[in-house]
Amino acid sequence: MSNSPSNIPFLEKKPLRDGVELPIQCILLELPHRYHTKPHYHDYIEFLFGLEDCKVRAWLAGEEVCFGTGELLVVNANVAHDFTSLLPCSHYICVKVLPQMLYFSENPMYDVKYVVPFLQHNLVPYQFFDAHALENSGLERIFATMMDCWRQQEYGYEIALKSLFLEIFLWITRYNHRSKCAFMTPSAEISIENIRLIQRSIEYVNQNFADVTEADAASFVNLSYSYYSKLFRRVVGKNFNDYLTTVRINEAERLLLSTEQTITEIALATGFATSSHFIEKFRKIKNITPKQYRLSLQ
Repeated sequence: MSNSPSNIPFLEKKPLRDGVELPIQCILLELPHRYHTKPHYHDYIEFLFGLEDCKVRAWLAGEEVCFGTGELLVVNANVAHDFTSLLPCSHYICVKVLPQMLYFSENPMYDVKYVVPFLQHNLVPYQFFDAHALENSGLERIFATMMDCWRQQEYGYEIALKSLFLEIFLWITRYNHRSKCAFMTPSAEISIENIRLIQRSIEYVNQNFADVTEADAASFVNLSYSYYSKLFRRVVGKNFNDYLTTVRINEAERLLLSTEQTITEIALATGFATSSHFIEKFRKIKNITPKQYRLSLQ
């Protein structure tokens, strides 16, 4: 596979206004037919709402999903992605929000259980809501109002943008709760402190996935192995080893896409003891072998 710069997702810099990083940005996009945006990732969570005449194919960390008119795609922070229009010109609104905007009280600890789903990019790279799910949600009006606020920049528009965005955030949070998404809505019986501990351990795992163990993660947050194992499953919705495998496979996808490393080299780099074990796990999760995956992208 070519290791050309165009194939490697790049880190998109934060936009500035008067020399200050913007915590929220609203963009009205017109994507020409078959035009490919460059693969990129960033610290923002991205909310994409399809307007009239919209049909866009999104590539998200190795997965493909299409969104169209009246549909919403949420791309979690630090997920590599690009877009292609399937119509002569697709129109959609893009709202980019830094994760800290999701903390709405003085003590972020109280908000962790709501924010966690938007930070688990290795577990939940994106969320998609079709037109039926959004029916009577009022989100179309909210996105349109946010664009008006962004354009007019009337005094206090930053407050208005955050207020409007929190309406979107609340709708998504409640929708996930009603849908009983285990890893999206941790149990209310779990304390905020324990949810925060698991989030800290997840950040540790994401940074050390190649050689981390469950015992390491438990020790990192000063919990016993058995208690941590049970707590992790309750908060995340899957056991530690399944989560770790997902993280490793996602990293392997990135390496298959952006490097010329061999399958064996990628297996070892992502924490698999042998290439055969790596191939087995990759095929189980992706229904395709690493070699076939790489060839399909060429």
